Amino acid sequence: MRKIFSDLITTGFILLMVLVLISGISVLLGFEKPENIEGGDPHDMTGFAYGNWAATLLSIGIFSFFVLSFLTPLKKQNWRTLGIYEAFIIALFSEMYGFPLTIYVLSSLFGVTLSFGHAQGHLLGVLLSTAGVMSMEAAWAFVMVTSSAVIFLGLFLMSKGWSAIHSSNGELVTEGIYRYVRHPQYLGLIVITVGLLIQWPTIITLAMWPVLVVMYYRLAKKEEKEAIEAFGERYEEYKRHTPMFFPSIKNLYINNIGYNKQMNDKYVPALRFGMLTQLYDPVMKLTVPEDKIKNSLVQQANIGKDKRILDLGCGTATLTILIKKFHPDTEVIGLDADPKILEIARSKVSASGFDIALDTGMAFELPYPDQYFDRVFSSLMIHHLASDNKKRTFKEVFRVLKPGGELHVADFGKPQNVIMYAISLVMRRLEETEDNIKGLLPEMFHNAGFVQINETARYMSIFGTISLYRAVKPE
Repeated sequence: MRKIFSDLITTGFILLMVLVLISGISVLLGFEKPENIEGGDPHDMTGFAYGNWAATLLSIGIFSFFVLSFLTPLKKQNWRTLGIYEAFIIALFSEMYGFPLTIYVLSSLFGVTLSFGHAQGHLLGVLLSTAGVMSMEAAWAFVMVTSSAVIFLGLFLMSKGWSAIHSSNGELVTEGIYRYVRHPQYLGLIVITVGLLIQWPTIITLAMWPVLVVMYYRLAKKEEKEAIEAFGERYEEYKRHTPMFFPSIKNLYINNIGYNKQMNDKYVPALRFGMLTQLYDPVMKLTVPEDKIKNSLVQQANIGKDKRILDLGCGTATLTILIKKFHPDTEVIGLDADPKILEIARSKVSASGFDIALDTGMAFELPYPDQYFDRVFSSLMIHHLASDNKKRTFKEVFRVLKPGGELHVADFGKPQNVIMYAISLVMRRLEETEDNIKGLLPEMFHNAGFVQINETARYMSIFGTISLYRAVKPE
């Protein structure tokens, strides 16, 4: 009975998160305005949107009921830890719908200009908009989509962990979600609170969150002592091979996607997974200042007449077509290893009416003769390569460039501020970006033989700092 009840609660939460995701995506695609969704006047994002204590109580009740259904306290310490979570939830929703204490403090003490519209209560969105990363509408949608996805992940972890424990009949659980982390339910709860902080950070909840994490960490350590007493060496062995809270991203690929060392010489789809390839262009438009980056990259190359150009890792051929558009008398060739994305590229090239060749091949095994190109471009491809393949690629580029030829790269670079550094902590775990983020690309260019190496520009994106580079092959 309790399992059915918990399943119903989980289903309700899933539906809620899906609705929020749809709302956020509708704003990203331009179908809706955030003030309409938030309940304000259609032409006003600043109207007063607080004092709704009924919504406050309802939200507190829903989130409290959800956690109690999965983490029913059995001991005094469990109740104490749950009390910290309850205080966090009460503080959060009291400000989200009741009294905007954080906005008053920021406005009064620090002179920050903030309205009392609900859309501007999403302070991370305000920060992204003020920093010039994206418009307020896009920032609002990004915050809503991101926070909903994070909350959904936390929900998934809690429900999977609870189901595994519920069906174990008191035996040690080491399979399923417990194969990756030892405490998925506590991790899920912490992840949910992170999602809530992304959506609506407040002074009180930001101060309380570390306390909440420490309390659940201590509770997990205490439960592990009890597990060792109950299961002995079996749990010790499980503990040695399974992380407490944070699974290895690469281990997830190894276990679920078949990723292994032998696959280093195979291409990685543009959005990591082939099924997402069709979404590449709209995702880039929404998340990266693509037009600015690619226009700057073409302009800095100073392409003359009658040149031969290679767009390395051309993807959907956006940059390839742009080069040809700016320099119609040049010979432009695009190369990519992914046949699916080349299908999209060929369709775009055909629609453009330009004469552009698109080849299939690997960046570190270029199918071209020595000294064949005057310029080689690469836009947001290098970070897909492991370190060794980055080095091999730059040597190959050096080989196919004519003396005096130039390499022009746009890719992730060393973070330029605190916001970009925080994003880089996530990105370095999801992609082969470690070399980029450490600022090692110029050194790799040099080791391949290039000279006059410069970082020419930096741009902020929601994925981190994107740097533009220029390197020259000696005469």
